[in-house]
Amino acid sequence: MSSTCDTPSAPINISGNPISTCNLKCKYSYNYKDSTSTVTINPNYLSLSYENSYPEPVTYNANRYPVSEVRIYSPSIHKFSGSRTSGEIIILHNGPYGKLAVCIPLKMGGQETSSSSIDLAKIIYTAEKYARGKSNNSAVLQKTINLNNFIPNKKFYTYKGIFPFTSCNDEYNCVVFNINDGAYIDIPLAILKVLKNIISPHMIEVTNNVNYYVNDKGPIQYESNTYNQDEIYIDCKPISDDGSDKIEKEESNAKNSISNPFSERNFRNLLNNPLLTLILAAILFFIIIKLFGFISRYIFSPKVKTQSPV
Repeated sequence: MSSTCDTPSAPINISGNPISTCNLKCKYSYNYKDSTSTVTINPNYLSLSYENSYPEPVTYNANRYPVSEVRIYSPSIHKFSGSRTSGEIIILHNGPYGKLAVCIPLKMGGQETSSSSIDLAKIIYTAEKYARGKSNNSAVLQKTINLNNFIPNKKFYTYKGIFPFTSCNDEYNCVVFNINDGAYIDIPLAILKVLKNIISPHMIEVTNNVNYYVNDKGPIQYESNTYNQDEIYIDCKPISDDGSDKIEKEESNAKNSISNPFSERNFRNLLNNPLLTLILAAILFFIIIKLFGFISRYIFSPKVKTQSPV
């Protein structure tokens, strides 16, 4: 990702005032696997590889995505109600159907006891102890990590944007968790100090006037054997005048059809039923056979001639 964009549309300020909900079109499901990783120190962020990314661990809008890179910034690149947090984890995904960025803020505090804080400590301490000073500033983590530990079980916000550290053609679907909703990862002060000692603050500015939406149902962690490969792709754009999900309205119409068996929708579905078509064809064929037999008997049956009296 060496190319950069001079006219980015991401990151943005999440103020908590989305223009609409986006629960179906912006559905984010995940099941990351334990993975070996290599951490690399860059001037303004840590870069982390994620080797175990197939089968693709993420679905967004029914498309599957593998992990391409994980980045850790301090401070955060997004703003939340006008303020930055202590840091931010950006999980970048790159699949055949597009790109996806999952962004989780870091909040100073807590203890190094939660799964997320333990994995975060592994990454930062490895970078500080083994990667710094090497010719490529890289080191392999001695233990596996799992990105499942980083995903908050909270509502999230979504938008489409181009980051300044990518090509201007690389538009991402962005999933952003908001620290003001309690959706963040604790980073103990000792770990944060180490992070700030090995990377410098970035100079990334937020972009204004970008529409974003909220998924108030939050992410879904699924088991490997429950993924439905027949899910339908939905274009992630508002497609009704009021900004609501058309799919949700269609579901409401379907419910109304169930309560009203004589609705136009049910009548159309009845006419399109192949079993009903077959039954009607059989009845029509039976009527034609009967009618043909009646006409044949009338035309070809012998007529009795009557004799006149002498």
